[in-house]
Amino acid sequence: VCLAGSEKAFYVTGSHGVGKKHGDFQPLRCGIYRVPCDPEKGTILTAEISRSSLLPWLENSREFGASIRRPLQQNGFNIEGIAHASGYLYFGVRAPSLDGKAFIIEVRADDLFHQQGSGITPRVHPVPLGVDTGIREIAAVAGGFLILSGSAAAGGSGREDSSFALSFVPSAG
Repeated sequence: VCLAGSEKAFYVTGSHGVGKKHGDFQPLRCGIYRVPCDPEKGTILTAEISRSSLLPWLENSREFGASIRRPLQQNGFNIEGIAHASGYLYFGVRAPSLDGKAFIIEVRADDLFHQQGSGITPRVHPVPLGVDTGIREIAAVAGGFLILSGSAAAGGSGREDSSFALSFVPSAG
């Protein structure tokens, strides 16, 4: 979940991954929601909530296509963080982790919700975090992002999930 104060909205993302226990595909995990709010009243504008997904783009992407619908333990695709900055959404990718790099997916928020996932052209930013290390949370800060990183596959794999690091990643160009 992230706040887009300038838009008076929250953004919420699902993992776009499969279930940990059974490796089953669950379409509800592939949703991204824009949740408008009225900050003066402190209410959510439920009639204006909209949904989109990265799944149509992911399935055809060079970077992630082979990882879609695969279990996390097999380097299957999984999002674990979302941030908003200057009209763009940034998704922290837990897995796949390839050649010591994790990834941030950047997409213009309006494009994602107006084009409903098809025809969007996200940018993929590799982030050198180390072997088998993925992004576990991402937060927009002045000049870039704070990244909490940890094991890309721990959890359902039986691997211990006890080593985390905090990094600053500057904004790309």
